[in-house]
Amino acid sequence: MDILSADYFKREHEKPKLPERLQIPERSQAGGITGEKPKAKALPAETEKPESVDKPEEPVKSEAAADKSSDTSTEDKEPELKEVERIIVKKDPKEKPDNDNDGGGEPQEEQDKPVAVSDELKKKLADSQNLWKRDDVPHTGWICVGVTDLGEPAAVCEMCGYQIIRYVHHMVHPNYRPLDVGCICAGKMEGDIEAAKRRENELKQKQARRGNFMKRPWKKSKNGNEYMKFKEHVIVLYQHKGGIGWSYSLDQVFCRTLFKTREEAIAAAYEALEKALGN
Repeated sequence: MDILSADYFKREHEKPKLPERLQIPERSQAGGITGEKPKAKALPAETEKPESVDKPEEPVKSEAAADKSSDTSTEDKEPELKEVERIIVKKDPKEKPDNDNDGGGEPQEEQDKPVAVSDELKKKLADSQNLWKRDDVPHTGWICVGVTDLGEPAAVCEMCGYQIIRYVHHMVHPNYRPLDVGCICAGKMEGDIEAAKRRENELKQKQARRGNFMKRPWKKSKNGNEYMKFKEHVIVLYQHKGGIGWSYSLDQVFCRTLFKTREEAIAAAYEALEKALGN
């Protein structure tokens, strides 16, 4: 019978040692493995930025293309005045240039024509006095305030009392009532016969220009409006919707006055044209 030594029993109660590669690490009370360093949290991987690609240079727009793009951007906007139409009239080399009288030249002096004296004129002649012979009527110091065309010889000069007149010079004096007289008497009353003739001649020139203007033909625009070019100025006629009246524009400046007839609008447009021409 073998006798077991005390060392045998001591070795029996010891835990067997495992090889180092098979050893199980001990866990701490917190649940972690003792002797092991805590692993750092993995940072999210950075997304790689795509390499910058050079953008192709934009082609430089020409001035014509820039103007075209600006025009298209403004087409959608409503103009302040929808009625005003912009009309560009190209100069025709064959067209004769307009002068101040529109081809009329200097107005010719009216030839002495026999005047049909109506009964009304006969009565005026019979009742008229020759104020040149009166001492209580001032013969000088008069001022002309305007000239009127009666359209035909239809009045008697209130100063001499015998001249039948068509162009009436309206004379005023601080010491006498106003008088409607003829050209020669007006010149004597104001002390300048040439000034009276020049004043009457200017009225005749204006009437000649007006008459020729009224005879000029009107053209149709793409919007259906009538227009006319005179020298460097353009007049456009507008008929309002519903036929409520007429208006006009001169060089794209709209006249806000409403005229009942086309003729009234043309007459007003002519007066505006005269001012633009400095007449």
